[in-house]
Amino acid sequence: MKTILAFFFILLIGSLSNTNAQYVWTAKESIPAPGRHHSSVFAIGGNIYLMCGTNSDESQQFRDMWKFIPAENRWLQLRDFPGKARSYAATFVIKDKGYLCVGVDDSSYLIDLWEYTPEDDSWAQKDDFPGDGRAHPASFTLSDEGYVGCGDGELGDFKDFYKYSQSESKWKPVKQFLGPPNHHPSFFTINNRAYVCTGHDRAGVQVLKSNYEYNPETNTWAKKADLPAKGRVGAIGFAINNLGFIGGGFDEVGTGEFYRDFYVYNPVTDLWNTTVPPFPDMNGTFAAVSTVIGNIAYAGTGENNLYISNTNWYSFHDQSVAVHESTNEGSAKLISSRGYVRIEFENPVSVLTVNNQLGQRMVTNTQDKENSIVISTNGWAKGIYMAHYREGKAIKGISFIVAE
Repeated sequence: MKTILAFFFILLIGSLSNTNAQYVWTAKESIPAPGRHHSSVFAIGGNIYLMCGTNSDESQQFRDMWKFIPAENRWLQLRDFPGKARSYAATFVIKDKGYLCVGVDDSSYLIDLWEYTPEDDSWAQKDDFPGDGRAHPASFTLSDEGYVGCGDGELGDFKDFYKYSQSESKWKPVKQFLGPPNHHPSFFTINNRAYVCTGHDRAGVQVLKSNYEYNPETNTWAKKADLPAKGRVGAIGFAINNLGFIGGGFDEVGTGEFYRDFYVYNPVTDLWNTTVPPFPDMNGTFAAVSTVIGNIAYAGTGENNLYISNTNWYSFHDQSVAVHESTNEGSAKLISSRGYVRIEFENPVSVLTVNNQLGQRMVTNTQDKENSIVISTNGWAKGIYMAHYREGKAIKGISFIVAE
């Protein structure tokens, strides 16, 4: 009886998490660069890095790279990506390093892998991807290993998958995708499981609404509940609050319709919910990119049904979050409001980090001589967070509680 009660309690919590949340899209500073689709993005240390992509008519491939600082809502241009200009590439993050691989340039499918270090804004080339060159793959990180698979190339669509180990600097094949060969799926990760959804089976001439879960511990795929909507290709996918979100994309086989509807997936119940606000572009979106910091997602660029490549940038989060101070070891002063926390210091500090209860890094700030810092808590999970800072020669901390 205890096991059954516990099971139903989990189901209740999972179902309520969809209905109690008040998700909202918020417009952020647009990217100060040419509009693009099929760009690449990853998040490291509380900042977002966006690069590459192609313009509306695909006559130009980009190599420029931009850093978005959420706390300041601004973009900063970095050095250009040193590899070939490209679009349709894969990205993942391992231990504060960003990785970009495969994609297409003006004439060929690529297999090169590049590692990015944000501290000095530098790239280093690593071992090539071992599969065929490809575009439109799925890519994600599980257990500090990067995964890349599916996509399309000169031989058609693929379903093979590989993982990259940073410590070994090697690629290894893993279990191939359970569904049909898949061009341009969407994907997200929750609790060390990956979900590859939607996409295009071009050999079967069908736009997909399927959903498959990958377990790295058993190296197996499992079929999960389909998206409760029309199949689509080039959709946006991300996960926050232990829930997966899929939306946008377009019908590449039939009507050519561009979508803006969004859906939320609960992996505990294997159910989808449709009560999610649509993507803000009234003309839909295709081949946009997204990434997550804490429990706030960011999405933008892409192309709409007017065949305009956008510079738009948005955040997506649960707005029902407030912050309360818990403990304070030093002279820091906490000023909070719904959606953000401002920490002020008696003297300038050089380093500040914020971790959640699991020890996961939410924010890293390394600018010198700062007397205050503003941290967005929109979309953060409820719980206790600890900020550490250097006051003189001592490391001190202030904790705070994020709660409804």
